[in-house]
Amino acid sequence: MMKRCTLVLALATFMVCGFTLLSPAATFKIGDIDWSLGGSVRLDAGYQFSDLGDQALISSSSLLTYPEDSQTDFFLENPGNSRIRLKAQYDEMIGYVEVGLDSSKVKLRHAYAKYDMDDEYSLLVGQTYSITAEESAALRLNKDNGLAGVGNLDLSRNPMICFTRCAGNLTFKFAIEDNDVLTPSGLDESKYVVNQLTPAILARIDYENDMMRITPSILWQRYEMKGNAYGLSNIQYKDINVSGWVIALDSEFKLEQVRFQYECWYGQNIAVFAGIDKRPRHSTDFGAPVARTPVAGDASTDIEDVKSFGGWGQFKIPLDPVTVYLGAGYQQADVEPEDQTKKPYYESEISTWGAFINCKYNLVKGFYIQPEVAYFNWGNDAPKTPEDHKTGDNDLGSDIFVGVHFQYDF
Repeated sequence: MMKRCTLVLALATFMVCGFTLLSPAATFKIGDIDWSLGGSVRLDAGYQFSDLGDQALISSSSLLTYPEDSQTDFFLENPGNSRIRLKAQYDEMIGYVEVGLDSSKVKLRHAYAKYDMDDEYSLLVGQTYSITAEESAALRLNKDNGLAGVGNLDLSRNPMICFTRCAGNLTFKFAIEDNDVLTPSGLDESKYVVNQLTPAILARIDYENDMMRITPSILWQRYEMKGNAYGLSNIQYKDINVSGWVIALDSEFKLEQVRFQYECWYGQNIAVFAGIDKRPRHSTDFGAPVARTPVAGDASTDIEDVKSFGGWGQFKIPLDPVTVYLGAGYQQADVEPEDQTKKPYYESEISTWGAFINCKYNLVKGFYIQPEVAYFNWGNDAPKTPEDHKTGDNDLGSDIFVGVHFQYDF
């Protein structure tokens, strides 16, 4: 705790006086290589008002205690994505490394080499943002998550090989990517091991002119849960193939007085390659495949594929000297209970949604503040028993954030 407080205070001090001491992105040359050093320091301050949803009763000495159903917290924190970056360029070769400064650790964000063959073709090898559904909303509070978990499809940063071709207003991208995979909900991990068969395959097309930008993209990934011989009976559990895919569309329309940006997506088993579940206190994974409980006399297990969809939209309104952002998002997933005999008692889907408004005000070059109000509704958890469904005691609650985001880019 002391280390975290020390880091937050150091960041706050740097935010206040750093822009008077540093110049934007220091550039220098060593031999024939052009170097650039820069970064971003970020700090959030405000209040979080939480509705904790349905809480289990606490039984003690034959008494039932009703837990608190709401909570208010003050926060002053590094949202986890302050960063330092180093870029090197030699002719058509570019090297880029960026590390993030969390409250307790340093993490690698980007590390790649890019070769621009000519004006049309380029090749990138290393870790950076996935090319599918790459955009995010301008929401700042709640860890700068950009509506992740309430509409934004967040594929994060992964090792990849990405080929790009530019042709006029069109840009084509194709990539293969090494993603982490998720064990289907309810599957006994002691009986199965992940046997990776294919990397994720991604493709994207960008079309842009003076008035709009349209970016359709896709991702597909497949892996195998290989069954092990198990127990004294030496049962061989059958292999399970898990396939996940998503199609997405990001667009932006540039009107005279306002810009409108949106993203929408639809797919199967999306949670195996994307972290779309940001709900607190949940017992199931949003958008994850679910293991089917074996029936009597059959030791093998299979999975139910889960469909999900979502999206977000935001308006960007320049009102000198501030820029106003107003946005909202929604996502929904099927519910597939582990025990299929109880399916009629379960909800058919679960959903989350959120909305925000903030105002970005530039104090000096590179340094700005962004007051914001954000709301997150976490919906209902997938009930574990028919009784949960009947009594409705699976509400996950909601959160309201009121505060200010500070950021200095150098």
